[in-house]
Amino acid sequence: MTDLPDFRVMERFERHKRFHLDSDYTQLLPSFHGGIPHFAYFRTSAGATRRIGRFLTFLDEHSSLTGPPRPTRDDAREFDERVYDLGIPHITDCDPNFFFSADRLVPFAVLFTPHPIRGLIDPDELESSLHNCDMPILDTVCFDRTASPNPVIVCDGALARDITAECEFDPRAPIDYDGFTQTVARSFAQFIAMLSATPPDAGPSLAQRFETA
Repeated sequence: MTDLPDFRVMERFERHKRFHLDSDYTQLLPSFHGGIPHFAYFRTSAGATRRIGRFLTFLDEHSSLTGPPRPTRDDAREFDERVYDLGIPHITDCDPNFFFSADRLVPFAVLFTPHPIRGLIDPDELESSLHNCDMPILDTVCFDRTASPNPVIVCDGALARDITAECEFDPRAPIDYDGFTQTVARSFAQFIAMLSATPPDAGPSLAQRFETA
């Protein structure tokens, strides 16, 4: 059972970021919030097959959570993982920030993510993160705020981390979003229609990126 979205948290996020989430997304949110989807696969415009590991949450420390507490990926934190590691408000405001304070990108799902040593990382593994440089940074699916309806893009977490480090040396430098993002769909509705329960027949598997002859 997944936790229902805390719309108080979502509305506060929208006010703080001066941004209204896609209406199709907010209407469907209770049905998938924080959950692992059955229809998880899609293919990017470059032909790579990607798989959603889990949808992110709108929760905070005052939200009502179901079931036992879930430890965070940082032992020094007392918050539940659903708030600290998977909560959209937290991961877009933490430091370091791979989403640049949601000025353009608003993540809503986390992907199975390739790693040159560990292979394909399951986002439910505790040894990965969306905001901790000491762990592999996961790829995400995000809204792009630059158009309406908001396009859906894939954000490469490792590349975003590298660009974040560059921006620390020169905060006035423009952020090269094209260097770590790829558009997948024109809207959330189109993105949902793309999802399938099994990997698409055509196109390379993401895991094949690290296979050797």
